[in-house]
This record gives sequence, structure tokens and C-alpha cells, in this order.
Amino acid sequence: MIKLSDIRKGSIVIVRGDFGRGEPQQVTIDGIDEEGKNGYPVISYKGVNVALQEQLASWAYLDQVAQVITY
Repeated sequence: MIKLSDIRKGSIVIVRGDFGRGEPQQVTIDGIDEEGKNGYPVISYKGVNVALQEQLASWAYLDQVAQVITY
């Protein structure tokens, strides 16, 4: 399980959208909110959907971060 101390703004991570059910996407964290939504920490991120060749910009709960690539 990824902790807040494992990431920071600018970290590159693998995130799974759709509440953890989505395809893994490599993204760059551009914000962290410790209070988050419904009491759970969230990240905001940007990236590229390689399959669709379109920009991603969204948010996810911290537990949707599957892997940290670069701190």
C-alpha cells in the first residue's frame, strides 16, 4: 500500500482510475490533498492515455496508486 510519504508533487506513478478497476496509467502527480474527499487522501494528476493518444487530467484516491515509478 502506497503512503503519503512515498509520493510528492512531481512523482511519477501508476494509477488505476475507475476506483481502482481501470487500466493502469503512468501519470505525474500535480497535487496532493491529505484531507481529500470523504476523509481519504487524494492526488491530482496529469498524463497521456497511450491507447487513445489523449491527455489525462483527473484525481484519484491514494489507494488507487498502484506503484511509484519516480519519487
